[in-house]
Amino acid sequence: MEDLKIIRNVVARFIQAGPVVELPRKPKVPVVLIGGKKYNLSTYGGPLGDRLDDDKEDKSSIGGRLIRPPPGTNKWRYLWVYDLDRSVIVMWRYSDGDEKAWFPANSNVATVAMLDKRGQLNRISNSEFRRIESEMKRRNEDTIRALEKSVEESKDDLTKQVDKLVEEFFETHVAPKLERAISAVERGATPLGFEPNDRIPVSQEHQMLSFAFYQTMKREMTQGAVEKYLRSKGIDVEEAGQWVDWAIQDVNDKAYRVYIPREGLTSFKYIPKETKAHKVERVTQYIKDVTGLTIGMSEAIADAFVRGRDVPRLAIPKSWPIDGGIIEGPKGKLPLNALQSLN
Repeated sequence: MEDLKIIRNVVARFIQAGPVVELPRKPKVPVVLIGGKKYNLSTYGGPLGDRLDDDKEDKSSIGGRLIRPPPGTNKWRYLWVYDLDRSVIVMWRYSDGDEKAWFPANSNVATVAMLDKRGQLNRISNSEFRRIESEMKRRNEDTIRALEKSVEESKDDLTKQVDKLVEEFFETHVAPKLERAISAVERGATPLGFEPNDRIPVSQEHQMLSFAFYQTMKREMTQGAVEKYLRSKGIDVEEAGQWVDWAIQDVNDKAYRVYIPREGLTSFKYIPKETKAHKVERVTQYIKDVTGLTIGMSEAIADAFVRGRDVPRLAIPKSWPIDGGIIEGPKGKLPLNALQSLN
């Protein structure tokens, strides 16, 4: 009877507790296979937008309307990687290989932490990065070719003529000046008004070439000059409408690919500024390896050295094994001036 009473009490409490509420489960992160290895995809489209979890339409009347993906589109579209060898974060839209974000890892800790928490950040070596970058480049080029083919097939006689004449204008009036500007940079000249940007992942020479390109195109490949040339060839610019703008942009894009050699992240070594904490860690390891001192004493000496303190003078009150400017340990000796080579 006592057992039956206990069972009834348990059942009564279960009924009073109401229905079982199922807690939301963390969504499973899908993966993609690149070079025989699996990498996690992400739903986060970066700080500039392109996010599927924000369905509010941009109501701004200034500039182009923000086009958002239709409902039901696969939200796992992005591939975030952390190149540990160079401490950089890069993100591509996996579907078409378009690079959407690049930044030093220490410049956006919040994004790194958020992606880590979601399980959507791939920590990789530089060799893996180059393999992924190559695959994304292939995807992007395939997408561009498919789009160009589609656009070309939809053109009528007028738009084809506009394309041909805009290219003709570029070759005749712009290309010679562009070649001179780029040649000057290659010979060592610095374009007027150029200022290097250390935060972008390309060399200063490549930045100068790009600067010279865009300045020349901005000055010579103007809307007014192109339309004047088209009218001289009998084209009704008003009827051609938007196709003139698109033809100019196409020529700009093609010319950049021809005149400016691509310098991706694989040819740029990002070297982040070393923090004091990291330098202390590096010097500590060096002292420990050479002298055999304990990690604690090695770190204390390294910290004083990095902070610019008078290490020999501190050695007496701190009881550090330093005599005559030489650190002495069970494994060997290390002159303090040898630490200067670690700067």
